[in-house]
Amino acid sequence: GPLFPLATELRNRSYRVIHLLTASQAHEWGRVIAQQSSDEVIVINDHSPAAESAINSLLATTPSTRLAQREADDPETTPDIITIRMLEASTDH
Repeated sequence: GPLFPLATELRNRSYRVIHLLTASQAHEWGRVIAQQSSDEVIVINDHSPAAESAINSLLATTPSTRLAQREADDPETTPDIITIRMLEASTDH
């Protein structure tokens, strides 16, 4: 979820911040995060219909280049590895 003080401290130390949120956190905090920073990526850590809803909601105010979604777990890969998919620029509204 959003840890605003930690994110601020990391930015102050020149780290790049990526926000890993559940679908409900993205609904609640996504726009605030997008407004606070102009280049940080928001990753929806889910691939459910709720995640799709959160992404569609965020696309109204956030460029698709700043949004990503965790992909469904692949039983063929190592369980410790997750993959994320950046949204394509063609999905901008």
